[in-house]
Order: sequence, then structure tokens, then C-alpha cells
Amino acid sequence: MIEHVDSLLRHGSKTEQQLWNELQAKYGVNQKERLLVLLKCFEPSKARNVDDLLYRYEGKEEELIAYYATKYKPLMEKMEGDPKTWATGAANTYQQLPGRDLGD
Repeated sequence: MIEHVDSLLRHGSKTEQQLWNELQAKYGVNQKERLLVLLKCFEPSKARNVDDLLYRYEGKEEELIAYYATKYKPLMEKMEGDPKTWATGAANTYQQLPGRDLGD
């Protein structure tokens, strides 16, 4: 994938974590861990049955993870400790907001 690095870097509107999550989904890795993190945060009772969920959705694990990621996206964005602003589109206009330690 080395030949695609420049294309990835040019693509705006994504944090490093979002890019990492998309790469994991693309290659179908860390499925149990990704699902477990979502469920532990937002539906702890289902987290105990993560293996059963993955077994029931065998072959559709990424769709299952995407379902929960979409369901909890608003809550995850509220939990982000590093507020950011950016404009969607091809140009990367990522901007980190200043911290509160500036005496403002």
C-alpha cells in the first residue's frame, strides 16, 4: 500500500484514529477488540457476549461493528478529549482548537 500513502495523506476530514479504524476495517483485523471496546463503553451487558455475537454474525463481522459504530458515533464524538474542527472535502483543513490553559 506504499503507493497509496500520498493519497491517504491528502484526504482531509479524518483524525488519525478515524483513519486507523478504517484501515482495520478494510483488512478485517482486530474485530473482537474493536467490537468489545464499543460494547464495553455503551452496552456493557452485551460486552459479556461478544464471542456469541461474533459467532452469530460470522462472515459479517465488519457490518456488525459498523452498525454499533454508527449507533454510538454521536456519543463517541462527545467523549473525544481533543476537540477539532475541519471542513469536509478533499482539502485537509484540520485545526486543533487551543487548550484552556491560555488563560482565556
